Amino acid sequence: MMAWTQKLPDFPSADQIFCLNSFEGKLYAGTGNQGDLLEWDNVSATWAEVASGAGFSITSVNDLIQYNGKLYGCGGGKLLEWNGSNAWVSKASGASGVLKTLCVYGGSIFASGSAGILYEWAGSGNWVQRAPLFDTLQYVRDIIVFNNKIYGSTSRAPGLGGKLLEWNGTNAWVEVADTFNSGVIGVFAMVELGGELYGCTGDTIIVQYPAILKWNGTDAWVEVARIPDFTYGVQDLFAMEIVDNKIYAAGQGSDLWRLDGGSLTHLFNETGTGNLIENCLHIHATDFSLYGATGFNSILYDSGIKGTPPPSLDYNESFNQGDIWLHLVNGISTIEILNNDLRRDPTLETAILISLFTDARAADIDSLPDNSGEKNGWWADDENDPIGSKLWLLFRSSTTEDIPARAEQRARESLQWLLDDGVAASLEVTAERTAMETLSLSIVIQEPEQTGETVFKYEFNWKLQAISEGR
Repeated sequence: MMAWTQKLPDFPSADQIFCLNSFEGKLYAGTGNQGDLLEWDNVSATWAEVASGAGFSITSVNDLIQYNGKLYGCGGGKLLEWNGSNAWVSKASGASGVLKTLCVYGGSIFASGSAGILYEWAGSGNWVQRAPLFDTLQYVRDIIVFNNKIYGSTSRAPGLGGKLLEWNGTNAWVEVADTFNSGVIGVFAMVELGGELYGCTGDTIIVQYPAILKWNGTDAWVEVARIPDFTYGVQDLFAMEIVDNKIYAAGQGSDLWRLDGGSLTHLFNETGTGNLIENCLHIHATDFSLYGATGFNSILYDSGIKGTPPPSLDYNESFNQGDIWLHLVNGISTIEILNNDLRRDPTLETAILISLFTDARAADIDSLPDNSGEKNGWWADDENDPIGSKLWLLFRSSTTEDIPARAEQRARESLQWLLDDGVAASLEVTAERTAMETLSLSIVIQEPEQTGETVFKYEFNWKLQAISEGR
């Protein structure tokens, strides 16, 4: 029988946990009370305080995010960086209201919260406003990067919250979905699955019960599944997480639900206390277990639900094999520490990223896009053994109609070594413009003595000059 199992007890100085995240193989929690950072190393049976929020004029750490190899949290109007040992360091301030949610986009950290304003931090200085409050009734509860854009979900009074906002990329929020019905207080969390954007709601039970919604991609939320009745005492769904392509949601009463097609399956709850799981469902990046943390104290629970590690993350069998694992996280090429060493990649992902997105030196006959005279190149790009591509020449030029064909040619050139060296038995490259400013690149590879094919997809946005994983 599945059930929440207490993994760690309450931490004395933390009255609640507001967020969980994995960092360098360990699980971290941001707390209420004074905004502490707690660490669990998967061996100890207790939380350890590794940073105190005292002195920063914050009452909680509401979200945690990885950025440029460091762990960041938001609290009050501040952005805090963990020093890796025992303290928070204030990196940005000046945001209005209470920041509740963070995301990484285009090489910067973005944040929003109770004031409904979207802020950007580009690695130095204070917050810079990128979108003002949409209207006087909207509190941004979650922001997410979807299809190379930032989206925010809102909450407010019944029938007024739960809008979906899209940042226009410059200076404003644009409404792309109104509140779902008169009972919706807000869309409290969002996830992406299979190229679709999902949100979970809080509702007034007088009208309807909480639901999982899906954005139709243009102008409205569409109901996917709804909690059937008030048997379980659930009024709000606050958190969502994905395990093996299944959406799990939790909220008041610590009930855990799974989305199965067009219905929500009730799995279990944390009996006896009715504790609230708020923004605290998380798949631990090391053991792939689904954890939940409570909003009325700082207890950590294990759901007993365990995800399947992707082949490239199977550190028990292939940790010491292959290249150093280089992968894209929110558009940033990232390495990861596992078991006190660099994680390795037994797949071709790292080799393909380096081949496509490091700059091969331009030849004398190549046309440079900006008349700078700079031919680029990098230290590993040897004239007799070139590594890299000339895609950069296209990415810095205009988005003309022949760009997809030219991108295919440049990508094939950079990946030809896979065939020459016998790393791949076959290689197929296709490129297409999926939007006015976006090029989609698909790489299909069959390795020798393998029956299946591996597909790698990437997208480049001209306006943002940003690369991300494609769909």
